[in-house]
Amino acid sequence: MRKDLSPTELLIAECYCRGLIDKEVAEAVGKPVWTVRTHKKHIYQKLGISSMQELVLWMVCRRIGKVWNAKEVRLKGLSAILSILLLAQSTLWINARILMVRRRMSPIERYAEPAERPKARVESW
Repeated sequence: MRKDLSPTELLIAECYCRGLIDKEVAEAVGKPVWTVRTHKKHIYQKLGISSMQELVLWMVCRRIGKVWNAKEVRLKGLSAILSILLLAQSTLWINARILMVRRRMSPIERYAEPAERPKARVESW
């Protein structure tokens, strides 16, 4: 079982992960519906998966750099799935918080040593 998807298969997988149906995916990639369904079948075969949920989990694992093993996910069941999703959510939340803090800081505050930084500004309502 090969794990590498072609660029077209990756594009189609991303469309499915966004919740698009076969016809919408076909319109998005500019291919006939039957071709998109064939690509979907090949994606499932290459990854050793059998459902859209597993495809979404594979894409999440791919984005966060975690190794995907469909058999392990099936054996461990819901706990593995929830762990992966929790990790992805916490990673996204931490990155979002870091960006929010950086946007609020001036360039001088951003690159100053922690002891030299002015005290945090308190916003009042």
